[in-house]
Amino acid sequence: MGLEDFVEEIYSCDECNACLHVCPTYLTTGNLYHTPVYRLKVAKNVLEGKPVQNQMVESTYFCTQCKACENVCPKKIRIPKIVGVVRAKMFKLGYGPLPPHKKILGSIFKNKNSVGGSPGKRWEWLPEIYKPRLVKDSSTLFFVGCLPSYLVKDAAITSVKVLDKVGVDFRFLEDEGCCGAPLVNFGDFENAEKIFKENLDKFDNLGIKKILVLCVGCYRTFRESYPEIAGEKVEVYHIAQILYELWEKGKLKFKKTGKTFTYHDPCHLGRYFGIYMEPRKLLESSGNLVEMDRVKENSFCCGADSGVRAAFKGPSVKMATTRIEEAEKKANLLTTTCPFCLFNLNYSAIKSGKNIQVKYFTEILLESLV
Repeated sequence: MGLEDFVEEIYSCDECNACLHVCPTYLTTGNLYHTPVYRLKVAKNVLEGKPVQNQMVESTYFCTQCKACENVCPKKIRIPKIVGVVRAKMFKLGYGPLPPHKKILGSIFKNKNSVGGSPGKRWEWLPEIYKPRLVKDSSTLFFVGCLPSYLVKDAAITSVKVLDKVGVDFRFLEDEGCCGAPLVNFGDFENAEKIFKENLDKFDNLGIKKILVLCVGCYRTFRESYPEIAGEKVEVYHIAQILYELWEKGKLKFKKTGKTFTYHDPCHLGRYFGIYMEPRKLLESSGNLVEMDRVKENSFCCGADSGVRAAFKGPSVKMATTRIEEAEKKANLLTTTCPFCLFNLNYSAIKSGKNIQVKYFTEILLESLV
């Protein structure tokens, strides 16, 4: 898929500026170069073969692809998708990715993960009792992801414990590497396809038919990018979907803990795939869920995704702080279904001295599981 496939949409923008009122990057910096409208102008520039200026590259990579703009656009222009294709074009032309992104790509190629972790330490978080699942014969794979394996291990541990306790049949991939999401985010579609095919070969060799993930980035990549770039569909489910299905069938039961918490909708799970109800039903069964003012399709982005936190840490954390301040008006416990949101929101809460905890949703569910 190239820019030529979006010509009609790119040139249909009337600059009504409806998107400016919801764009997290513009609302954070106030810079008109950081708006969806300007990003479409960059797309026109690239499409017409005109020179690409530094501010154009910055604007394109300073987009979380949260889809808030597309959600309010009267013409439903697929701006996040266009931004992704522009990045791919910039990558080919040598304008991208940005230096911090190159470091992440280097880690993926060298260490098979996006966070610079040692490949030999990928499974250090896994309790000994679950180690047999590394070689267990099962057609269902629990793909853990880079961030949970190295930086937000509680999300991985509690997810495994919940799945195991309710008897879900699954295995791990002993030589699990990156799903390839960062390569797509940075515009390196060629190497993304190579990693996709390597992973698909591993799945085929093990007879994997279904994949479970706890990472929203992995979910979107398997569900959207693998078919688009590698031409092969993957049956993938976020853990919230699996647990909700079990809960609905009465196979998963909770007791109310009395805790009050609020929930942050990850952009790439909510606005992209409409998964709003499942985590809420589970959380409501576990305690007292209180909603923030901006939720579901109107949720405010945490500021972390699509390479933004890596290259623009200051503004990224500021976006997270905006969300933390919304959350603390409702509760002193914030939960989410995205490890990357968890990481950035928790970092912001600590840095800003806010009296609020941030937890992955399975941490809460495990406490109330019957």
